Amino acid sequence: MNQKVVALFLAFIMVMSIFPFLLSGGNRQNTTETTNAQSFSNIGGKQVNVPLNSLSDGLAITPSDVIAAQYIDIVDAEKSHLQLIVGNTSTLDTLYGAKVETIYSARLGNGDRFDLHKISPEIINFPYYLSPEPYKGYQLLLRSNGIYNVVGNPMIMGTENSTKGVINVISGDAKPSDAFDEILKYSVDNAQLETAAFSETGANQIYIAWKAESSDNYSRTTVYLNPTQATIGNITEYAAEGRSKGLNYAVNDYGNITEVTITTNASGFFALVSEPVM
Repeated sequence: MNQKVVALFLAFIMVMSIFPFLLSGGNRQNTTETTNAQSFSNIGGKQVNVPLNSLSDGLAITPSDVIAAQYIDIVDAEKSHLQLIVGNTSTLDTLYGAKVETIYSARLGNGDRFDLHKISPEIINFPYYLSPEPYKGYQLLLRSNGIYNVVGNPMIMGTENSTKGVINVISGDAKPSDAFDEILKYSVDNAQLETAAFSETGANQIYIAWKAESSDNYSRTTVYLNPTQATIGNITEYAAEGRSKGLNYAVNDYGNITEVTITTNASGFFALVSEPVM
């Protein structure tokens, strides 16, 4: 798998693909549009209040049919070279008129998706229509083209179906996903970027975590569930050549799990970004 493709998948595809929903317009309900900035408490109803500090936190309120999920700590990533992977997220802030500090995105098996956003300050500073009826006590804020927000920490953004699916999990009326439980046993604490997904080639599932250990030291951990022999062969070859690029490989075999952690200093960051995953 070409690393450029992986980097795009990790950093841009899931983060930015919400914009076409909002920028393409769409029909709105025949209710009064609200545009003035408000505090969360002015919305009424229940508010989302769950942790969002890791990929695992996001998956804890994700419906069971998830096929890919991503977590990015934007604020922390911007303090290091990882900002080069994340890219410019200022356009994301325009969704709320507030800083988006953390984002979690999930793609579902039916082609639907939703995002979770931690924003600061916690204000409603965007036009919306209030749905006539709350859903399980939560107010649905209709934006454009069938996209909704649910207020809280974090904010939920998605279609009506995906948004209600998340509320069902939060309310205890549906079970959260356990699709990635096995590979997440090897997840990286405090990683700024995490992705887990089903894979069509090379392994059944893959988990990737990027972490700035400090401003001078970086790591990329990849966990493979049932990797193919070709993948194992490639990893062995990459590891043998890594030191010449300033990359230090640690490869661990746990039966059906293979864990590969590559570490480097700031001068080797671009070599790390360019290093193949499979």
